[in-house]
Amino acid sequence: MNVFFFCVFLLSSKLQKYSVPLYIKFSYYSFSVCILIAGAEDRDYKNPEGGPFMDRRDFLKTSAAAGTVVSMAPLLGGTGHAQTGKAKVVIANDPACLTGNTANSLKIQDMVDHAIMTLTGKGIRAEAYEALFPERPTASTTIMLKYNEGTGGQASLISYPAVKNAVKAGLTSMLGGKFPAANIREFNKNDSAASDNPQFAIGSNMYRVKNSFMANTYFINIPVCWATTSGMAGVTMSMKSMMSAVAGNLSAFHANFTNASTPALSMLNSQAVFRQKQVLVLMDAIQINSASGPTTPPNGQAFSIIASKDMVAADYQGMLILKGKGLPSDRETAAKTVFDLASKAPYPIGVSDPANMEVINISAPWTTGVVWRSRSAAEMGLQVHSGTRNGKPHIIFGLNDRYGKPIELSIFNAQGAKIWSSPGLEWNGETTTGDSIGYGPFMYSLKAGDRMVRGQIIPRLK
Repeated sequence: MNVFFFCVFLLSSKLQKYSVPLYIKFSYYSFSVCILIAGAEDRDYKNPEGGPFMDRRDFLKTSAAAGTVVSMAPLLGGTGHAQTGKAKVVIANDPACLTGNTANSLKIQDMVDHAIMTLTGKGIRAEAYEALFPERPTASTTIMLKYNEGTGGQASLISYPAVKNAVKAGLTSMLGGKFPAANIREFNKNDSAASDNPQFAIGSNMYRVKNSFMANTYFINIPVCWATTSGMAGVTMSMKSMMSAVAGNLSAFHANFTNASTPALSMLNSQAVFRQKQVLVLMDAIQINSASGPTTPPNGQAFSIIASKDMVAADYQGMLILKGKGLPSDRETAAKTVFDLASKAPYPIGVSDPANMEVINISAPWTTGVVWRSRSAAEMGLQVHSGTRNGKPHIIFGLNDRYGKPIELSIFNAQGAKIWSSPGLEWNGETTTGDSIGYGPFMYSLKAGDRMVRGQIIPRLK
């Protein structure tokens, strides 16, 4: 018995680390234990029509996060992509993200989150964002968002603010939802460059890295998917967006975009501070311009988000999107020349050969939802009460009214199969066919309106 109490103490300590309540019921003559792991996770509900909400991989991930011991053998091999050694590019698409002149911020959030989860191979949003970084971010990590601060037509993009906000929301989900929003900085193209910042030359022109890139721990490159005017780099994407990251005569870049001796964009993006601190390229290809430069408004829609850690591969895939929308042949030729130079010594910064790219296309409706960990069970008003009725577990759930109605409760077994589902907030401890449930563990999901709350329960009755 003392050994049991010691084990319970260890389990309780482990669960408290995750702010998870532990409910244990004892009686003197009969011994029963009911552990309720109500470490709920708030997720957008994106269940494909007719399919179960949770797959086995999802179940095991949540079980592990809650501290439950489950067999890891079925995860070997998993459902993720193999490590191919190729530049990985994810293209997420949802035509419903844009309706006329209105951007659907929730659908754009889903696109961004799914792109990053697919890129990193992580099924939980917070873990996916954390996996972008060489080391897990801390409360002192600062992250700058390098926007494409175009003028004229680019400034009229209605999707771009939603993309930027989606990235911010994803980053603040890190560290159990406690990553400081104040640590996410926005790039200012009018930033200056201190005299002791790194500098480099392109021909006779000197360029110096701006202060914000020196001051922040990491940055995320968030370009748009745009063509250029004739005689330029062909496309304005992540590589060209970095021109505003340095101080100097930027107009001199134009004569060196395709110059093999001084490939301006390769030389720019090969600077150590940029290579070391850039953790992601996330391209807004929802609205695009396939014909002209940044001063002209968008001329089409691709309804896509492109995510990659390889900026050359990301820009190449963006160029292919523009090509499918009528990119002039001279811009395609120029862009491919820029990409080719960026893959070669002495300034290799990425992959330009599509044969060496692993391109993963995903689209709505998503096969899995986004697991959010930015709110605790207490903040969501989730309550779980357990008892027995007729010798079987009887569990009642409570949820804040703000989650909407109607509410549907579903229960899943250890294999991730749905064993019970019904409107309301009570489970009678049986399957839909009336069979006994055994000892668990089980997962629950509560659908309330367009939101989903889920967690784990382990009823054990002896």
